[in-house]
Amino acid sequence: KQWYQRRVRERLHFLPVRSRIKFKVCTLIHKALIGDAPSYLCESISPREPIEGRVLRSDDDQTKLEVPATHYTITKKRAFSIAGPVLWNSLPKNIREIPTVNSFKRSLKTHLFEEVYNS
Repeated sequence: KQWYQRRVRERLHFLPVRSRIKFKVCTLIHKALIGDAPSYLCESISPREPIEGRVLRSDDDQTKLEVPATHYTITKKRAFSIAGPVLWNSLPKNIREIPTVNSFKRSLKTHLFEEVYNS
């Protein structure tokens, strides 16, 4: 039964709920970065700053976001200011660099679809 449901969702290009949530959060982050989201969302995210005295390969990637340091309790881990950057940083760089919302959504949905159904 699950196999059949999976095939139907795949043919209809439906994402599972977890992937749909990732899609929505990443879309909000993208809109916040281009200034197309409410100010309270834009203020809750910031680009990752290099650590003084350390040179990391990831410092070259200007598209990553700062994940605030916190003790990871369930409620804090779900906060937009934490979950958003974590999900954003997990995306491939070529998707994070897309400038327009429609192109971003299209590429993100394709990425999430492949992640779910080609695994």
